[in-house]
Amino acid sequence: MKTLKFKILFAVLSLWLRGNDCLFATDISEGDSTSVPAKYFMNTSFFSPNIIVSFFSKYNSEEHHYKPYKVFSVVSTMPFEGVEWLTHDENSYYYLLEGKLDDYTVLQDGENGRKESSPLLEMLSCLSRGAEKIYTTHYGEGREYDETNLERFLGSVGNADVVFFSFGAGISHGYVPTLEESCDELGLIKIPSSDQVTDKSMQDFVCRLIKEPKTLLSIIRESWSKIDSCEIRSTPAHLALFNFINCLKKDGKEVFVYTDNIDGIHRKCGIDLSRNRSNKAKDVDIDSTVPYVSFETLLYPTLKDVEGQNVVSVLIGQSFDFDFVLGHLYEIAPHTQFFSINIKGDPLKIFTGLDMNNLPEEEIDLLTVNKITLPDVLLLRGSAHEILPKIVEKYEDLKTKNL
Repeated sequence: MKTLKFKILFAVLSLWLRGNDCLFATDISEGDSTSVPAKYFMNTSFFSPNIIVSFFSKYNSEEHHYKPYKVFSVVSTMPFEGVEWLTHDENSYYYLLEGKLDDYTVLQDGENGRKESSPLLEMLSCLSRGAEKIYTTHYGEGREYDETNLERFLGSVGNADVVFFSFGAGISHGYVPTLEESCDELGLIKIPSSDQVTDKSMQDFVCRLIKEPKTLLSIIRESWSKIDSCEIRSTPAHLALFNFINCLKKDGKEVFVYTDNIDGIHRKCGIDLSRNRSNKAKDVDIDSTVPYVSFETLLYPTLKDVEGQNVVSVLIGQSFDFDFVLGHLYEIAPHTQFFSINIKGDPLKIFTGLDMNNLPEEEIDLLTVNKITLPDVLLLRGSAHEILPKIVEKYEDLKTKNL
């Protein structure tokens, strides 16, 4: 598969948009410490249309240990009061709790192993160009998706040759904090149908963060540790999804599975994700590494997988198109029937024209890529913990009747 050459808009802004997939480091040996030149590694970021707040692990050279969520940075297109801003250019400004721009880094997978990049410099460049507007402009416009019922859903899945599952934080709702719950805890106001917060709530949050860094960093560290160090082994939704996938495979259907969650519950339940074979092993020991972001582990379906096939895609608790999975599927198989299992019926935006298996060699500027609302999605409204077990039960009943 070709290396994904999206500009940093994909590689860095996705740190928050992907949900909970930026890991913090545990202890590393003294020998390993010499191979990590930077002081800070990114954990995660909060976004508003004009402001990005990022949190970093800080390396302690005496203890040879990375302590998560110890340092933060702020980049913005507008120098609001309460912050001693440094100027990057006439359109972007930044604030650092300590250190300098070059000290802050993120690790991500490349063709030749992990490589470093400078997230703050790239964020500032993106803000200068207005690139952050990518994920807010026209995001979630339109009425809610039309609702459907289990019978229609099961009929479509029963006739399908290929079934795609993609799930976000909603599948762990009630067991692991969601984005909206994390925002509420920090006094941030989430923008509907988006994974960003309002500029006003972000400004207030930044001012509080600068005045009381230790207090707020401690709250954030504790909140995210519930996700990063999740000890929950299963939920009703995960177990039902595992059983449903197995039923479909036994019936001879091709199944693809994707998530951006790092709570690890899907892995503990035995749900295998669609990943490139060479990268599957990374799931095993991922928590013992320096925080990094991987964009090259997904196994995207090919045209051969879906051409002439009945295709169904099931979105579970998903609020945005992480890794462009849905946009890719819509590009190569626009005849796909999409279903959403969610408490809310907010429309979901996708980028169009992106075949992730056939990207051009040159970098793609997402500002030039068209966005649309994913059309004709049918909604099964409700909690995944209630709906997925019912789906499995009814699917097995239908199979028994048809024997």
